[in-house]
Amino acid sequence: MVIIIGFTGSLLVFEKEINQFLISQQFGQVIPQEQRLPIESVLETFILTSIQVK
Repeated sequence: MVIIIGFTGSLLVFEKEINQFLISQQFGQVIPQEQRLPIESVLETFILTSIQVK
C-alpha cells in the first residue's frame, strides 16, 4: 500500500514534466521562429496535410 501511495505521489509531483515529455514525444520539439508566417501559408499547409492524412 505504501508503494502505491509513493508512486502516485511521485506522478503528481512530476505531472508537468511528464506531460511535457509526452507531448514532445508525440509532436516533436516546437522551436519559435524569428519571423511570423502569413496566415495563408499556415492554412495552405494545414489543408494539404489534412488531405494527405485522410
